[in-house]
Amino acid sequence: MEPLRSASQEEIRLLLQIYEANIPESVQFVLILQNILRINTTVSGCDLEVASHRIRKTIYIPNQQNSNRFATFVAISRDDDLYIMAHSMQDPPLELSDALQNTQLINWDLKPVFVIGRNKLIHEKIHQKAKEFSLTIDTYCSRSDVF
Repeated sequence: MEPLRSASQEEIRLLLQIYEANIPESVQFVLILQNILRINTTVSGCDLEVASHRIRKTIYIPNQQNSNRFATFVAISRDDDLYIMAHSMQDPPLELSDALQNTQLINWDLKPVFVIGRNKLIHEKIHQKAKEFSLTIDTYCSRSDVF
């Protein structure tokens, strides 16, 4: 079974509330979620399809009953330039690292860019998955910790 599912607008609002309660540490994720929620509620159909990949992202959450328990989400861009941002307040982020390793929503052939922060468990899971597909990973560490 797919470990991730699309988040509803209400679930994105709940994620926002959790992240807002942790500002300033989570301000980056508040802004990302606010932007995606705004786009999802104001742009639809053909307009969304021609919009920039920077806003054409889908929020996915773990496919479980209590999905926002750890404020865990994955934002995946919706075109051929896969950009994946994954974050969880669970430490270590077991739910998220398992979902990233088992999801079918990531097309590894497109050599996606991951933004995962400094979490070693997620880093290891992505490396394991890349190894399965005989892919090499370039790792960049900066303020945004892009992997």
